[in-house]
Amino acid sequence: MLKNIGFDGFSVKTSSFNVNDITEQGTFNVSFSEIHVGIVEADKEGPQQVIMTFDVTMIGHAEGVDAGDPNIKPAFDAKFVIETVFVDLNERPMSEEDIHENFWFFENFNQIATKIASDNIFKNSDISHMPIPWTGKNAVLAD
Repeated sequence: MLKNIGFDGFSVKTSSFNVNDITEQGTFNVSFSEIHVGIVEADKEGPQQVIMTFDVTMIGHAEGVDAGDPNIKPAFDAKFVIETVFVDLNERPMSEEDIHENFWFFENFNQIATKIASDNIFKNSDISHMPIPWTGKNAVLAD
């Protein structure tokens, strides 16, 4: 079933970020909201589409700072909403159950979209030097 699913791209619906303190080293956390799944049924205009929308939040702290302290301002924070689109060319279109059973497949593309989007959002900013990981796990900022 997955061999007939194609990634048709992504778009950043909204984005914002603030830089409070440029730091050479530190850590940041990436968190994802619940992913909202929509299905656009096939018609004479084209095949069925699976559309996923999710929020991404990145919060960075300087090295040695207690990230759990609510009185400490983060070094930076970023929020954006991403929409990914998949084309379903199967004879029997995927159901929501099929999508949830194969969610790992879609999640991989969502994380790649997050990496590319965040690199582009930060490209001309004070935090452009920050290496964004290809997965949504914690990362360490490099010099």
